[in-house]
Amino acid sequence: MFQLSVISLEKIEYRDKVDSVTCPGTEGELTVLKNHALFVTALKSGEITIKKGEAVAAKFPISEGVLEVKKDETVILITKA
Repeated sequence: MFQLSVISLEKIEYRDKVDSVTCPGTEGELTVLKNHALFVTALKSGEITIKKGEAVAAKFPISEGVLEVKKDETVILITKA
């Protein structure tokens, strides 16, 4: 598991330890897992899907955003759809 924060202009939408997060990247869908390589990328309109185990913990529709995978946390800054 890894720490994930989803932050909109209004508030912290989600913050918890998760197993994976799938996002609509500008170059295609991407999934972040524990110990993923560090990077920053833009996100396009679509849906973020957060999983704990096999269960979907949360979904967020977005218009656009930025995904940053850091050593100790993954942060997604979003504009809500």
